[in-house]
Amino acid sequence: MRKFLIRFFEISAIIVVLTLFLECLLLTQENVYSYKSNYVKTHADEIKCLLLGNSHIEEGLIPDSMGIGVFNLAINGRSLVYDVALAQKHLPSMHNLEVLIVPYDYFEFYLGRSKDKASKAQKDVWSTIKCMNYKYMGLRVDKFWYWSEFLTSKESLMSRFYKSKEDLINCDSLGFVPLELSNRRFDWKQKALPSELDLTKEKDPELCKKLNDKYITLAELTKDYHVRLVLLSTPVYKTYQEKMSVQLIDEMDSYINKLKARYPHVEYYDYTFDKRFVDDDFNDASHLTVIGSAKFSKIVKEEILKK
Repeated sequence: MRKFLIRFFEISAIIVVLTLFLECLLLTQENVYSYKSNYVKTHADEIKCLLLGNSHIEEGLIPDSMGIGVFNLAINGRSLVYDVALAQKHLPSMHNLEVLIVPYDYFEFYLGRSKDKASKAQKDVWSTIKCMNYKYMGLRVDKFWYWSEFLTSKESLMSRFYKSKEDLINCDSLGFVPLELSNRRFDWKQKALPSELDLTKEKDPELCKKLNDKYITLAELTKDYHVRLVLLSTPVYKTYQEKMSVQLIDEMDSYINKLKARYPHVEYYDYTFDKRFVDDDFNDASHLTVIGSAKFSKIVKEEILKK
């Protein structure tokens, strides 16, 4: 028994040492999280418009097409809680920031009424997001002291030791990720659709409070730093539109009106049903191709940033 315990602890120690070694080694390999985080730190005073959010913004707005001083800090799969944490972290050092753009997403208002169960793939994505935001962006939004990249992240791990820097970063110099029309799937119209909802259920009060707290925090923060807070609903394809609930849309409209009444500096622009976007503008039901992104970026520049 004693020999078994000694062997067990020896093997455990080797595993711990190897894990720590790989954790540290991965820090030397740049990725989209570290690139964007470092850019904001080193160019804080050059940024006049900061884009936060998830893939709808990361793949939907091209800083180069929006004017000088725009940076896309959005990252695929990131939830609003991280946007709030990023705003709290960076706004104090961004002395020339004029506009903060944050997505106002339909799915944020499910509030416990989705019929869909999270798949293993979705849970892996959430685990990756938690880990990468903590390790490379310094965002800890829960009680965990550390979330191991080697053990939990699915973010290219070992391929990061042989891929090129450009492939690892996977965005242009200002944070935009292009989706080429030529790479679009044949079944794109049925991809990235909204969840099916059970609106006979009551909204989860805890989730309601958390969502409200996030928007209030952003509103208070931007008010304190005299920054325009622009909430943005991005264009979606008609297959997505058809599955949207009128009740949920009304709830979103009601909430944003109350928020704007309390914080007059908050602006909201809704491009969900914008008819200027056609088939070639969409990569799937809720993400734009680079063609659509170029169009959307010019619209945002003319209709929002030039106000």
